[in-house]
Amino acid sequence: MSNREIISTEAMLRGFEYTGDNLFTFQEWKNRGYSVKKGEKAFLQTSIWKRTTKKDKDGKEVSKMFMTKASLFTIDQVQSLN
Repeated sequence: MSNREIISTEAMLRGFEYTGDNLFTFQEWKNRGYSVKKGEKAFLQTSIWKRTTKKDKDGKEVSKMFMTKASLFTIDQVQSLN
């Protein structure tokens, strides 16, 4: 299951229509020029896939995927940094 499918399913269970651009992590909102409003709690917490790259003992880079907890916020919970 992809991250988009995981988030979509979790959002649907909460009655939220996930469009792919209305629910992001704190860091992703920051990258897009927004900040999470003070005092806001995550709308959704779920486990998603994250990629990491490490060097093995031979010095080759090895990419791995693992599940990690993500806190997601809606557009109503953020404000523009501009």
